Amino acid sequence: MRHLERYLMSRRETCLETSARRSLQDLLRIVRVLPGQDRLDGAVVDYAGQPGHGVDAQQAVRPGYLDREFQAVMTVARSDVVVIRDRIAAGEDLLRRFLDTPEALSDAERAQGRGWRRWHVRAGSKLTTGG
Repeated sequence: MRHLERYLMSRRETCLETSARRSLQDLLRIVRVLPGQDRLDGAVVDYAGQPGHGVDAQQAVRPGYLDREFQAVMTVARSDVVVIRDRIAAGEDLLRRFLDTPEALSDAERAQGRGWRRWHVRAGSKLTTGG
């Protein structure tokens, strides 16, 4: 039995709790089908029958992210959305200024404005001036 507990502890050092329990569950399934079950230590048989060590370990697994992981993903996603929103707003502002008063823009801004206009035309957007 001590070997099983050590195995579980060593798996916990290298993977998540659910994966460690699944590994132990897999090992216990093998132990249960080995020939010579009568020679197994009674403590091993008891250990295999305890909740969380056997069949119910698989049911304890919940798919998805841990709360910490989910928060990290959401934080990155939110910051990406802010960058995208700001870039689109800047492009739309440049396009509006390009359509209204292209002569007030620098050469680089006019080139970008032409690019935004081409993109809107290809996308089928209706171009209107700000005024």
